[in-house]
Amino acid sequence: MKLNKQSLFSIANLRGLFSFVFLISFPFSTAINNIAFGLLMAISTYLLIRKKSKLQFTSLGYISIGVVVFLISDIVFFGSISQDIDNILRYFVLLISPMLFLGDKEFAVQFKKIYLFVYGIFFCIILYNLFQHYLEFNQFVLHKSSVNVGKSLFFERLYFGLFGTIAAIITCSLFKKAYMIKYIILISILLIDFMIATRLAFFMLILIIVSQVIIDSKFIFSKKILLPAVLLIIVFVSLASVNNGFKKRFFFQSTSFDDFVENFKINEPRYAIWKCARLISFENSDFDKTLGFSGNPELFSNLFQCYEEHVYIKEKRAWFLRDKLNTHNQFIHIFLLHGLIGLTLIIFMFTTFFVYKKDLISIYLLLTIIMFGMIEIFIFRQIGMYLIFICFSLLSNNGTSILHQSNNNLKEI
Repeated sequence: MKLNKQSLFSIANLRGLFSFVFLISFPFSTAINNIAFGLLMAISTYLLIRKKSKLQFTSLGYISIGVVVFLISDIVFFGSISQDIDNILRYFVLLISPMLFLGDKEFAVQFKKIYLFVYGIFFCIILYNLFQHYLEFNQFVLHKSSVNVGKSLFFERLYFGLFGTIAAIITCSLFKKAYMIKYIILISILLIDFMIATRLAFFMLILIIVSQVIIDSKFIFSKKILLPAVLLIIVFVSLASVNNGFKKRFFFQSTSFDDFVENFKINEPRYAIWKCARLISFENSDFDKTLGFSGNPELFSNLFQCYEEHVYIKEKRAWFLRDKLNTHNQFIHIFLLHGLIGLTLIIFMFTTFFVYKKDLISIYLLLTIIMFGMIEIFIFRQIGMYLIFICFSLLSNNGTSILHQSNNNLKEI
């Protein structure tokens, strides 16, 4: 059965609408976010069925499926399905990410444009909130615990940083030769990351911009770009002079390297969290190094017990236990939950991605997934899972595919 142009136009409009709702709802409504995601994937599945497409898996696809099947099987056979059903569903969501843009490059471009438009909306709102914040405090104090960062930014700092990093990668993909547009957007994202003091996103943006400058060196060092570049440097230095939060969060106020290390141990909660993760994995008899803990309940029970016994600063211990802080590292958590087998498979899968995906955009996406996974468990957060889903979807659509359609069975559209 053929799809006429009118029905395709309607489907394209629906896809665009659901994409916008899916992205704009991230900081506002988890329910709307889930519904829009479900509708997006339903349309992708419907189009594949209508086209009677035959899916063919590459070696990378088989490896990815094998890894996810192991992670789910480990929970099913050695854990508790009822207690860890969320993990199973989220593993499955990440597995189906290649289907979002499968065989539809036009939708991939449309989605990227919608993504940048939505980021622009968030950017303007946060810029306004930062202006109000500065008027209230006469400086940027987003690093202080007494300041409600969520209210000032309306978006969690870490995840807005991840949202912006993906926006930067999409910018590099869409505006490869539109140099002025590309660098205006990249510098704008860098500056907002600097103002809200989101560390990893700032470093990722620096990496992306430096690599793009090297690639576009002939254009960058031309006379027509010199004046804008000097103006941006002046703006950056001016902002740096008033942004004490950035200095505080990067421990730039340390007087020596030893002082920096001590400040890191005291001020960075991940130091104490990862110390406990090491203790429960090496000194706890309940931990199976091959397959990990039986499930998240056992894992967290041991982790919280370690906080009680080994976090010596009273206020920090109370904070860890009150907020039930997780391991803040996706790879450590995989090791604790799925043991050495799970961690080895995850490392093998990402190594395979690097072998297959050799272009720069794919490398940006892989580094984003890995680096954010080093400081956060995105599988536990809906916003984190969906943002990483977008990374995997873009990664699968870029260069070598995880799976592809057989042209033999495609119907004329």
